[in-house]
Amino acid sequence: MCDRAATLRNNIANIGVHHEWDFRTEISDVIDEERQEAWLTCDPTEPVSFIVAPGYLVQGLVYSKQLVMTGPGGGK
Repeated sequence: MCDRAATLRNNIANIGVHHEWDFRTEISDVIDEERQEAWLTCDPTEPVSFIVAPGYLVQGLVYSKQLVMTGPGGGK
């Protein structure tokens, strides 16, 4: 995952466009399918517990979704 993140960052930085890591989320909310996906064996219908990996935005568009851990009760 680190290699993928470094490659993404380098590719975008080299062309000079605005890019950012997206750590924004609401713990205990349902997954925002446009910005997030459940980590491996997590149930995507359960609430978000925490972010496993941030999303990556390029000029405000989602280039790579956040990976989130889910579970009963979310982060509560």
